[in-house]
Amino acid sequence: MSDYKVIATTIDMTEQELVVKALEAMFGRCEHNVVAQQRWSHHNRQVDICVRQNQLPENLRGFGDVGFVQQGGKFVPLGCSEHDSAYMDRDKRAALVRGGMSERDALRAQPDGKFSTELNAMLQKAENGYALFKKVRDIKKKCPSATFSVVTGIKGDDMAWKIRGGVDADDLARAGVRI
Repeated sequence: MSDYKVIATTIDMTEQELVVKALEAMFGRCEHNVVAQQRWSHHNRQVDICVRQNQLPENLRGFGDVGFVQQGGKFVPLGCSEHDSAYMDRDKRAALVRGGMSERDALRAQPDGKFSTELNAMLQKAENGYALFKKVRDIKKKCPSATFSVVTGIKGDDMAWKIRGGVDADDLARAGVRI
């Protein structure tokens, strides 16, 4: 049992507003400058941005809240290590067995490491959302007339974000696009 681990990201998330926007699109309201609560309370930690465990999908509950801290000028997520994933994986297997599944099938459904893999995938989706919101903001800076719909997901692709937008002809011309 160990402390929260910094989860490696592929995108440098430097702007708190955009991190929050992506997380709120995924989970609802985030909390700021609070203590994130871990499964093992002696490892609770002060974070800049927090998604409470009860806001996470059911498959990602058990380790604790997901927090982001500012480190080296960027916001990095804190989460579960592969080592600690075994505790959540074991608990989820036990619940499956209590629900009537065989131990062998439960192990196939929730192998060791699955919890941390799914948590990392969720954090990657937050990164993708951050990149989308940054792109939308950058377009609006160059094209003030730009309008965008509400962000949605794409059915069957848990990692995807979708947004429709439009820019009027004057802004396109100012941006160097000829129509």
